[in-house]
Amino acid sequence: MSRQCRYRGGSEKRRRLEFNAVLRAVKRNKAGFITRLQRRLKQRGACLIYEATTSEGYPNITLRYNGTHVCMKAHRLFLILKTCAPIPIGFDAGHKVECRNRACVLHIELQHFTENARATNGGHTEALEEGIPF
Repeated sequence: MSRQCRYRGGSEKRRRLEFNAVLRAVKRNKAGFITRLQRRLKQRGACLIYEATTSEGYPNITLRYNGTHVCMKAHRLFLILKTCAPIPIGFDAGHKVECRNRACVLHIELQHFTENARATNGGHTEALEEGIPF
């Protein structure tokens, strides 16, 4: 697996782990899981903000799965809930053009990683064309 793939959401194994952790949390206690998520959601303008500890501006959430802690970005978790599927290799959870708030979990969509990187990099694609991971 290339370094760029690992940086952009991880390997197929990591993506499956995230999906299975979300699926297990929903199946075990759907009402409790939804309540846990809702406690941290705040409406700000048109955005729905997930308030939690952040990494580079992205809120994190930790789920337990098979005795381990699976830490993931909140916008990835909400995209998994929205699509009911793991995020495919080569794609990322990206924010729609009208919303660039990293903490927003409402305006997210499945984006090809080059499209997502171009949007977050202000339209500069030199690093992508040279194969340099961000």
